[in-house]
Amino acid sequence: MNPKILDVTLRDGSYEVDFQFSQRDEIEVGLALERAGIDLIEIGHGQGLNASSPKNGVAKCNDQEYLIAAEENYQKAKYGFFCIPGIARLEDLDLLKQHGGSFVRVGANADLYSQRQTIPFIEKAKQLGLMVFANYMKTYCAEPSVFEQCVKISDKAGADVLTIVDSAGCMFPEDIKMYYDIIKDTATRHIAVGFHGHDNLGYAVHNTIYAAAIGCEFIDTSLQSLGRGAGNASTEQVIAILQKKYGDNTYSLPALMQFSEDYLRPMVKFKGVSGLDTYCGIAGFHSGYMNSVRKVANEFAVSPYSLIVEYCKHDRIYMNEELLREVAQEVKNEES
Repeated sequence: MNPKILDVTLRDGSYEVDFQFSQRDEIEVGLALERAGIDLIEIGHGQGLNASSPKNGVAKCNDQEYLIAAEENYQKAKYGFFCIPGIARLEDLDLLKQHGGSFVRVGANADLYSQRQTIPFIEKAKQLGLMVFANYMKTYCAEPSVFEQCVKISDKAGADVLTIVDSAGCMFPEDIKMYYDIIKDTATRHIAVGFHGHDNLGYAVHNTIYAAAIGCEFIDTSLQSLGRGAGNASTEQVIAILQKKYGDNTYSLPALMQFSEDYLRPMVKFKGVSGLDTYCGIAGFHSGYMNSVRKVANEFAVSPYSLIVEYCKHDRIYMNEELLREVAQEVKNEES
């Protein structure tokens, strides 16, 4: 077992600092990762190319500034951006390539409508010579027959890596194995598999190691577990387990651990285990919709925990506030 770590500290971790990583932060973190032997680094706004906005959160730097910082300072590591069709534009891929980006991660919900939107982005990225990851956001929402069709779409478009994404931190090893097997049984050519986990139920590191053990060639981690909601699998802990249990000495841990302690740990606002994040893991609810839950729960004076669980019985992929209000009224009737 020799998985390749793709570190997402500077992208998914940016949620933890309200997207305020500076160019200096990017340089310091990236060089520390590079020295430790990690050569795939995701940078930029948490939602990827062209995402910085009042709606999605305004980043400290624009895409070009983040790219220039990497281009002028990283010596060995390959860097890339996340990309959500509908937020990103096709021309944003040109900017990524222009400034030395090596890969793009095209993220879309694991339903057929969203996956079809990825086709132009995957095809253009391949034309530009970028390594392309197809990230199946909210993978757990896809029935096996639907997921099989999603795989066929990204496979035919030319994706290099298909990534199982546990967006709500609600998956268990048997779920990962099911989707992994579907990818391997459906793809028409050799195609790598990746895994991206969140820690809502405390399973991110365990699931990440499990994914590597069954054959996932790419695993996502972040320093200090920084990431949206409950955070991601810890880079430090994953490397420690790879070394202690599997004898994998690909990565150098001591200096990276010290850097993480000294530079990133002070940025982390320790909150303990969030009840709302845990309930996201229980129900399979994406924390990106939490503002809607808080607003409607307050409006109807109902438990946000109950609201999350009941709403997910109707929809775990998208947020419909009209439906959310109908569910809130049902919850209120039951609680009264």
